Amino acid sequence: MKEYRILFDARSSWAMMLSNMHKYFVDNSYYNIKSSIVFHNRFEKSSCDCSVNSYLLSDYWDEKDKVSTITKFCCYDSKITGMNLWNIIYADRFLQGQEELKILEQISYYHTAWTKILNLEKPDFVVSEVVTGIPNFILYHLCLEKGIEYLGFLSSKTSNHYFYTRDLFGTFQELSIKFESLQNRELDISENKIVDDFIKTFQSNAEMPNYMKIQGKMPSIKPFLNPLIWMKKGIKDIIMPFNNDHDMQMGGTRLKIYYNNFKYYLTASKCLRKDVFENRILSEKYILFPLHYQPEASTSIWAAYYSDQLSTIKTIARSIPCDYKLYVKEHSVFLGTKTLYFYKELKKLPNVRLINPFSSIYELIKEASVVIVLTSTTGLEAIFLQKPVIIFGSVFYDIAPNVIKVLNINDLPDYIDKAINNFQYDTPNWKKFIYAYLTSGYKTDLISSIYNYKKARENAESLCHDLLSEIAKYVE
Repeated sequence: MKEYRILFDARSSWAMMLSNMHKYFVDNSYYNIKSSIVFHNRFEKSSCDCSVNSYLLSDYWDEKDKVSTITKFCCYDSKITGMNLWNIIYADRFLQGQEELKILEQISYYHTAWTKILNLEKPDFVVSEVVTGIPNFILYHLCLEKGIEYLGFLSSKTSNHYFYTRDLFGTFQELSIKFESLQNRELDISENKIVDDFIKTFQSNAEMPNYMKIQGKMPSIKPFLNPLIWMKKGIKDIIMPFNNDHDMQMGGTRLKIYYNNFKYYLTASKCLRKDVFENRILSEKYILFPLHYQPEASTSIWAAYYSDQLSTIKTIARSIPCDYKLYVKEHSVFLGTKTLYFYKELKKLPNVRLINPFSSIYELIKEASVVIVLTSTTGLEAIFLQKPVIIFGSVFYDIAPNVIKVLNINDLPDYIDKAINNFQYDTPNWKKFIYAYLTSGYKTDLISSIYNYKKARENAESLCHDLLSEIAKYVE
C-alpha cells in the first residue's frame, strides 16, 4: 500500500479543525498517511498543542529576501493560476491599505516559507481553505508548479454539505461531474422524490444555512457591556497582538474585531434611525440585487472586477427597463458593515430602492422578475424557485440550467431583457441539477468543526475519512 503525504495549512479559524485531523492521522498509522501541519503563529500552535511533524511559518521570516522587487514575482502572474498577483493583493483584506514595501515583504516571506516547507515535506496533497488572499495564493501557486494537489475546504451553503475545491473559484467538481452524467438519463422515482421533498420543504420554510447561524449575527452592544466576556477573553486579546509572528491576520485581530463590531453597531443604529431603508411596493415590478458581504473571497476573488458594489449597482440601474425598479437588499446580519455614505449614494439613484434588511429575502425572490448576483447564495435560492438568475462572478452553481453569465458588461441590458421576456425553465435539467447538488459533497459538520473545539475533536475521524475518499479519486 502506497504511503501518501498530506500537509495541512492550519491558518486562523481552520487551525482547530486541521490540527485534530493531523493528530488523527499521526495516531492511526495504519492509514499509511504521513501527515504534517503548518501553523502561521505561535499563539495558534500552542492553542492546538500539536508538536509532531509541525512547522511554524514565522520561523522563516528572517530567511526572506530583504530587497525584493515586484519584478521578482512576475512568475506569480496568470500563466499558471489564471489570475494576476495584483488581483490577489487587492483582494487580500489584510494587505489593503499597506505600502508597497510592506506588501513585498509579506509576499517574499510566504514565498520563502512555503517553498522551503514544500521542498522538505514533498507532500502529495495540501489541505487548506479555498484561496482567500496572498498567504494561500502563494501556496496554491507553488502546488501547481510542483504537481501537488491543492484541496480547499468550502461549504456548499444551503445543503449544509461541504466539498473540496481545487481551483481559485470554488469549483464544485463532484457536482459538475454528477450533473453532466445525468444528461444521459432521466431521474428515477427515488431520485425525483429527493428533489420534490427538498423543493417542498424549501418553499414552505427556507432555512438559514448552518454557516450563517454561526457567522451571521447582528451587530449588538451587549458584548461591550458584558464584564464576563471581557474577563474571559481580555488576557488573550492583549497578548495576541504581541505574538502575531508576522501573520497579518493575527496582528491585533481581536481588538480590530471589537472595534469593527462597535463601528458596525453604530452605523446600523444610524441607518435605522434615519429611515435609510424602504419596504417593497406591491404594485412595482422589480429586479432584485442582494448586497454581498465584504471583504470576502467570494466577491474580491470570484467577482474581482465587479466587487465595487456601488459601481456595479449603478451599472445595473442603467441597464434595467424603464418600468422596473432595482431592489437592493442588505442582509440583516451584515447591517452596518457598509458605510452610511454607501447607503446614501444608493438612495440617490432614482430607479433604485434600498429595501428593509429585515424583509424576507425568500418573499422578495418569489416576487422578483429577475435576481442578479455577484456570487451570492441568493442566486442559488432563486434557482430553487425557478427564477431567472444573472451572475457576474464565478460560483459553483453557475452550471445550473438557464443561469445567465455576464460575459460582456456592455451586453447587460440584453441579458436582462432576455431574462424578463424570453425565460423558460428547463424543468427536467433543473431537477437534475438539484439532485446532483443535494447528493454531492460530504455531510460531516464542517462549520462546528471550525468553531467548536469539542466538535473538532469529535469530527476528526469523519473528516479524515472524507479526505481519504477525496484522495481515492486521484488514485483511481
